[in-house]
Amino acid sequence: MDIARDVFSKKRVDFDRLDAAGFVRDKEGVWTYSEEFMDGDLTAAVTIGRDNCVICSAFDTASGEEYLPMNIEAYTGSYIGQAREEYRILLEKVASSCFDDVPFISDQANRITSMIKTEFNVDPEYVFKDDGSAVFRHKDTGKWFALLMTVSSGKIEGYPCGTDTEDLINVINVKIYPDDLDNLLEEPALYRCYHMNKKQWLTAALDGSAGDDRIMELLRCSFSLTRGGSLVRRRGSTRLEGSAGMNGSGTTVYEENGGRRYWLIPSNPSTFDVAKGFRDSGNDTLEWHHRINVMPGDIVYIYQTEPVASIMYRCEVLDSYLPRPASWGTFAPNSKYRMVLKRLDSFRKGQYPRSWMNEKGVAKTVRGQRSAPPELAEALEKAYSV
Repeated sequence: MDIARDVFSKKRVDFDRLDAAGFVRDKEGVWTYSEEFMDGDLTAAVTIGRDNCVICSAFDTASGEEYLPMNIEAYTGSYIGQAREEYRILLEKVASSCFDDVPFISDQANRITSMIKTEFNVDPEYVFKDDGSAVFRHKDTGKWFALLMTVSSGKIEGYPCGTDTEDLINVINVKIYPDDLDNLLEEPALYRCYHMNKKQWLTAALDGSAGDDRIMELLRCSFSLTRGGSLVRRRGSTRLEGSAGMNGSGTTVYEENGGRRYWLIPSNPSTFDVAKGFRDSGNDTLEWHHRINVMPGDIVYIYQTEPVASIMYRCEVLDSYLPRPASWGTFAPNSKYRMVLKRLDSFRKGQYPRSWMNEKGVAKTVRGQRSAPPELAEALEKAYSV
């Protein structure tokens, strides 16, 4: 629990408004504001240094000692509950009086967002429930070229977070040439991709370790790689654009360390012929509605309901969170977005029936889009592991 961080993480101070807000500046250029609350029992202090760093504390008014229970969840009761509420309200009042809202917690993330707007004329799109993450996509095709996230530092493989693995940081995922991955990982602030395919995407920490110019170079490359066109040719090789995670044989590599997620979606064979849809596309792809948090590179298993009652297809997500087309009308009214699926494999009817699925963690049947149970995904992916 960190009430001050919750209030100020996406705020930036306007020094011109500090004096009117009641802040006092000392000879070192440090601004301080204090105010009593809880009927004078406690005092809140807000300090702003010359480096824009905001430090907040609550202390006992009589003794001057810091009131430690404020940010320790183990302390409960009516008094501490009211104290936290009044402290938050006080800090929010200070924030509204002399701070401006910014979209992300890191200064570099906010600068990069502005630079993306200037160079590509693209605004962040907040497609997730948590507004700490946003996608940047091509206006003509809707394809992503970057994903900017707010995550715990401990989730980034190799990030020097020390003992505070829950400290929030901003990172951005960009698409790369797979041949460049090893060299890129030698650079500051560049890490194996979090949450997306680790072979064709890279995560860059927006903590200032890499300069803005370097981040923009990576974004230009990603913008180019995700532009329209089906083939990308480089160094004498040909790669299918968007076919994240494929090895040299065209088989998707199973990643056990969280680089992708696995999903299970139902399809009614009496209302839609999935096999025909893949064939008619000309490139073994299908557009599908979604309301689950799928990412490019994730694996989707398509389960066909009765009378088939089996998992019939294994697909890879090439793109997701694409705008819902108006032509859909009342079709799938609860799904706001569409994704593009690439068929990787087809199974025989009865090869993975509902009874087998029940043994692998699926209770009864599949009634809606959902994550695949780990034991089911592990069993299906064994044939594709390397």
